[in-house]
Parts: sequence; C-alpha cells; structure tokens
Amino acid sequence: MQGWPVRSVGLIVLVGLAISVGLLLWRNGGSSNVPPAGSVWFGSSFDAKSFEIRDRADSFTSGAPVALVAHLSETVPAGYAATIDIDGRSTPTTVAPSAGMDFYGVVIPSAFLTPGIHHVRVFDIGGNELASGSLTVG
Repeated sequence: MQGWPVRSVGLIVLVGLAISVGLLLWRNGGSSNVPPAGSVWFGSSFDAKSFEIRDRADSFTSGAPVALVAHLSETVPAGYAATIDIDGRSTPTTVAPSAGMDFYGVVIPSAFLTPGIHHVRVFDIGGNELASGSLTVG
C-alpha cells in the first residue's frame, strides 16, 4: 500500500501523456520492428508514424523510460473505444480516430513502473482483449 501514491501519479501522468500525444492511434505499421497482431512490445521509444519499436526489450532498469507498442488483433472502428490496462488498472477509454485503430503507442512514465513484473493488456469497449504483453522492471 506504500507505493500507491507513486503508481497513482504515474497513471495520471500516463493518461495525460496519452491525451497530449493524441494517443498515437493509427492504422500504420507493417515492418519487422512492430509486434505481431495481438502482442505488445516494449522498448526505449517508438516511431509515431510507423510504430517501429526502438531498442526492443522485456526487461528494464528502474527509472528507465519504457515505450510500448500494441498491435491490436482486430481493428477498432472509427468512433469506437479501446482501453489500456496495466496491472489491472485501466486508463480512461480512448476513441479510435476516423481511420480506425490497429496500433497503439505510448511512453510509460518511469515513476509508474515500480520494480517487478508488469502485465499490459488492451481491450475493446466490449471487454475483448486485443493485445497483451509483459515486462520486468529491476
């Protein structure tokens, strides 16, 4: 219970970053540096146009920036919503842009990821899982 303020602030920052970046939800991708459908990959950063992940890894040091790219197993139609869930805590619902949504990318604030294993999932409005992945912070 001791770390809840840091995780709560991290979640608020994550939500703020996602909103301020326009949530980077597009119908792009198609390179070997993007995850296969239904997967979430992690790295130091990602290209906002192609969704290629940079410095792909599943393990990070505490305090390091962590970017994630999710390749959704189904296209979220324009105007419909998707939610990102990290360790059982969901961000507010995100509405797909006019072209629909196949990919989701965001940088997670380092304060949000405490040492341990973290599970990331993306759901559609009906609660169907569209992508998932895990990472370890040491």
